[in-house]
Amino acid sequence: MANGISSSNLEFRGNRGLILEDPGTLKISQTGMATCTAVFKIVKSRYLSLPRIGSSHPIFEFLTLESSEIALSGAWAVLTGSYAGLQAEYDDSKATYELVVGLSEEPIETHPYWEVIGGTAKEPENGAIYEKVANGVPHTVQKGGNTAPSNMGYLFKGFELTFDPVTKTAKTDKMNAFAKITHYLSACQITWKRNSTRRVSAATIEKVGFIDTPKGPAPRLPGGRNWLNMGLTQSQSGQVYQVSEEWRASDLRKWNSLIYKPF
Repeated sequence: MANGISSSNLEFRGNRGLILEDPGTLKISQTGMATCTAVFKIVKSRYLSLPRIGSSHPIFEFLTLESSEIALSGAWAVLTGSYAGLQAEYDDSKATYELVVGLSEEPIETHPYWEVIGGTAKEPENGAIYEKVANGVPHTVQKGGNTAPSNMGYLFKGFELTFDPVTKTAKTDKMNAFAKITHYLSACQITWKRNSTRRVSAATIEKVGFIDTPKGPAPRLPGGRNWLNMGLTQSQSGQVYQVSEEWRASDLRKWNSLIYKPF
């Protein structure tokens, strides 16, 4: 050891006095993103000779310095640098995927089996109440009460508090199983995400906001649902671009092909 510097330390590429104290550990993710944290030191009077942002790692040359922190320790200026880069043999097919399935509240009258649950204004079911406003006067129809000549213009207003499904009348002391139900839970919060390490093309951006087929092994949707391209996020880390793309599934009514059809 001479002047407190171990002979095992590496002097960085002819930069006299710059010592690579710790080259760090190379970490590579499934998407090909590689990172490493290295430590350098130099006498503090020469701290401006420490590695600069954007410079290459002295050993893992495909990594570039993304951020750094300089601390003074005795006679030394010590730099801890975070490097990032893309593994040379990265294959875009190694992208990672994420599926999220959740529930959301939907109006009960949009249920796919609504004609069984609530019927129509002409033929109400389970104590469903319909109303039509004509000339400022509401006209309410329900089973055993007023009838509707047609379904046109009538909107669902709710269910009777009491209803006998056998006699199909609200004139009973039996509580209606559908009383006060206004919404139901539907599995229409389904998203598919793709994370990759690449730059976004114009063709990819043009698909945002339209009906699209997700990339990767997206699951087949039940009931003929389809996917909408919800957008993407691109971030840069060193010389690497990280991209996250997202698609959302429709409910059973599908995304409207006229509204969300590509131009």
